[in-house]
Amino acid sequence: MPDLAQRLTRLRQAWQGRAQFTLLMSRFGDGQDFEALRALWREDPLRPAKLCVFSAAQNALPPPWPAPTRNFHLLDFESGQLRLLLSQGHAPPWRLPRQLQSDLLWIDGRDMPYPAACARLSAPEACLVLAHASAAQTEALRRSGFVADAQADEWRYRPHPRQRRQLQAVVTAPAKGKAIVIGAGIAGACAAAALARKGWQCTVLDASGQPAAGASGNPAALFHGTVHAGDGPHARFTRAGALHAQRVFSALMARGVPGTAQGLVRAGTAAHHTALPAAWVEHWGGETLNKRGSGLRPAFTDSAWFFPGGGWVDAAAAVRALLDTQGVQFQGQSTAASLCRAGETWHVLDAAGRSLAHADVVVLALADTGGSAVSDTPDASALLNSAGAINWPPARSRGQVTTLQPAGDPLPWPVAGGGYAVSLGAGSLLCGATSQVGDTDWAVRESDHAFNLQRLQAQTGIVPQAGTEVHGRVGWRERAPDGLPVVGAAMAWPLESTAESPRRAHIARVPGLFVLGALAGRGFTWGPLAGEVLASLIAGDPVPLEGDLLDALDPARFWLRGLRATSEPPSSA
Repeated sequence: MPDLAQRLTRLRQAWQGRAQFTLLMSRFGDGQDFEALRALWREDPLRPAKLCVFSAAQNALPPPWPAPTRNFHLLDFESGQLRLLLSQGHAPPWRLPRQLQSDLLWIDGRDMPYPAACARLSAPEACLVLAHASAAQTEALRRSGFVADAQADEWRYRPHPRQRRQLQAVVTAPAKGKAIVIGAGIAGACAAAALARKGWQCTVLDASGQPAAGASGNPAALFHGTVHAGDGPHARFTRAGALHAQRVFSALMARGVPGTAQGLVRAGTAAHHTALPAAWVEHWGGETLNKRGSGLRPAFTDSAWFFPGGGWVDAAAAVRALLDTQGVQFQGQSTAASLCRAGETWHVLDAAGRSLAHADVVVLALADTGGSAVSDTPDASALLNSAGAINWPPARSRGQVTTLQPAGDPLPWPVAGGGYAVSLGAGSLLCGATSQVGDTDWAVRESDHAFNLQRLQAQTGIVPQAGTEVHGRVGWRERAPDGLPVVGAAMAWPLESTAESPRRAHIARVPGLFVLGALAGRGFTWGPLAGEVLASLIAGDPVPLEGDLLDALDPARFWLRGLRATSEPPSSA
């Protein structure tokens, strides 16, 4: 492979006159090559406005690079104009993001993904600079549509027409356009902000006059990871989400949003998976807790997990800050009742059939009410049905939080596990939350306050003095049957597949209609990354998530499981 100076010269030539450019680097090294690339981008007056780089780190990187956890790390530089998608903890051939269409690939043959994968990762006429390739690899490249260029180490991707059609099918919406996001909680705010950063104009509709009127308006929201023995999809997505949430909320805190990202303690035992770097999570036994865990007894006396990057953020203030992103417009007092598509344009209608807004794309980022009259908010199932789409199987639960001003020192960190508690400043403390599935009562209940205070004592030993004034707030959360969020293109009805082994590609989708929901009680941990994933799917950009995790979030997953288990499509009920 040419030396770095030669590669950078070729890169400068390749990206000139391009509005967007995508580069794949198979080896990240110690990060110095990326820093040189970043300096080149800053200095070049003919640079692309948007540059996306995907790379894989084979070794642990020193701070301030992320800890070597097994996931993609989404890192934005230069006010978001330069994006790095860094794969860590994946052995070659590394996991690859969906919709990655590279214009230039720097690949070392010793860790090259399969040649067919190189084709999938390349835009037509992409340049592949290859080193240390075997004869078998070069022959496979030729069969996959690559042609040797004049430079001995360069190849051009020139796919035949069938491959071009498959490539075009990846993109599900215009690269830029107008979008309507229904729901102004954390899900809607994250989706709208992510789309706006990609150049989309977003109108966010909400039935309330103010953002974060539901559960996203609590005085504080926690963000943190989790540790599971098998490190399955839930743990992996939560880890990736928490790492990204820390970056997003730290930036908001620097702009004045109240909160802290200085650590969080969660109950747990060492029996769980522990092969994770200390920069991400530490296991604290009883001795460590005695030294460091003041204010965390009695529930945390024996064992806990400490997440150094976890923390809390003022929930409503964070939502408002995200909606303040350039290109996002909030439109309150707008209750969506149905959706209608005329040509390529979606219209959101109110109960009287009047158009509230129109756009190329609609994102549903609101909970399903299950037909109950708990509020005047729109119902996700009704909106999907009006568009010829099908909903996932939702479960909705009521939650009540409690705020008080107990005597004594504030908690050193937020605590979680069997409930949560966080000191908010000025002597105030938030604890909760209850969870009652199917409960539609809006009233704040004394019995729920008693439950929250009892758990607060069990977690921290804090016992409020007699006569301490308490306040509460009620909200609803939606949960999918498998506990993961729902992110992706809406499914078209009727649902059917003639394939013997149906896959995502066999499920019909409603053009331009997407969903982001079922964030359960982890909206502020999952929301920022889920918003980026959805915006990337819509814009046809590289998705900052491994393919198997993207499948695990897809709205079609529940019906795919049903289709694989039976020849009859499952009911929409």
